[in-house]
Amino acid sequence: MWEALFGTFGVFCGFILNLNPKTAQKRGRKRRAKREGSKDAPVGSGVYVLGHPDGQFYTFTHGLVSRYMVHNAHGKKGKMHRMAITADFARGSSGSPVLDGYGRVVGIVSSTRSIYYNKEKGVEKNLQMVLKHCIPAGELLKLLPSPSTVQAF
Repeated sequence: MWEALFGTFGVFCGFILNLNPKTAQKRGRKRRAKREGSKDAPVGSGVYVLGHPDGQFYTFTHGLVSRYMVHNAHGKKGKMHRMAITADFARGSSGSPVLDGYGRVVGIVSSTRSIYYNKEKGVEKNLQMVLKHCIPAGELLKLLPSPSTVQAF
């Protein structure tokens, strides 16, 4: 019903409002969080960000998953897994959900990295691209104790 009226945004709103019969959970019912075998959104799949960039509340943007990468943590042993997306976001959006077409959280907004064409006297000039990095949902699920139960609202 919601998808027919408002597209993917309607599915997300219906999920949040607990009105979509496909995703509705009975109030007070416990369910186990899916940990093992959870798959990240595939590269090329559509994603949406609902954030507050620079105080512009409830900005809804659309993009694609552009790549997954692993890089060294800042001076620490270990690796950080990140997902790059093309949906726009900016400062003030950190921690915002990254959603797939069904309203499922597939990551959270983390950071941006600007790429400039050249540097003159130590000042970067001619912005070419802004990379948008997120933390994939699979990495977030690793932070939960096992076995975890989540109380449905």
